Amino acid sequence: MAHESSYIDTKRLFEDLQLTDEHLSQIAALGIDDHPYVTSKSAIKGNVLESSLSLVCAGKNFAAVGTEADSNVGEQPLGGDTIDGSLNRLSSVLSSNQDGTWFSIENGLFRVPRRPVPIIPSLKTKELFRFPEDADLTRTYDPTAQYEDRAVVAIRIPGYPVVIQVSPSSEAVRFPKDIVEQTSRLPGGFLHHTVGSLLKAKGIVHDKQNPHIDLTTDRPGGPLSRQDQIARVIIRGLLRLTDVH
Repeated sequence: MAHESSYIDTKRLFEDLQLTDEHLSQIAALGIDDHPYVTSKSAIKGNVLESSLSLVCAGKNFAAVGTEADSNVGEQPLGGDTIDGSLNRLSSVLSSNQDGTWFSIENGLFRVPRRPVPIIPSLKTKELFRFPEDADLTRTYDPTAQYEDRAVVAIRIPGYPVVIQVSPSSEAVRFPKDIVEQTSRLPGGFLHHTVGSLLKAKGIVHDKQNPHIDLTTDRPGGPLSRQDQIARVIIRGLLRLTDVH
């Protein structure tokens, strides 16, 4: 299998996020540890974190340290539960280890509204900045709705507030409505099953961990892999942190 970084379209990422040399200097000034922690032992999450940081901190090598942490949400989180899952993982590990730089990454399904979502204000406190973008944070399943996958990251760097960043709609991946509904009707529903697993079982995608790449073959500019989606949300979160001071 190709390394996770091969799934990241670096040129398109830099263009879409409009990254400048000044942005890269500001991110480098955050002082991210060479051995950042990630609240999961998922190979995708750890490898994408390393690749993302290497892209925006040129000349530095990173070795992510995976730490198992419970999200305390279902296998397939919906809406705001996705944010809760990333924060729960982060809170769990910080209760025993306050040192170092931490990244907590979660993917979940968000309802696609039939009309524009009321703008949810960014939550900013001394300890927490939350940027939900344009996501519908409804936690209950709506069988009449379409759903899209977005990534969420919670970033904790000593000396800064925790930042929670959600993928914007431009980086969301629409999942087939019938497969989402079928997953909801499996024994245990979203608590025990993911839509990606059912997509793989039905032969619709090749990789249950990365259904995104098969579901975005017609996306303008080319497919968007899960790795690319996660890399973008990590970098967006880091850019938010550069605005703190």
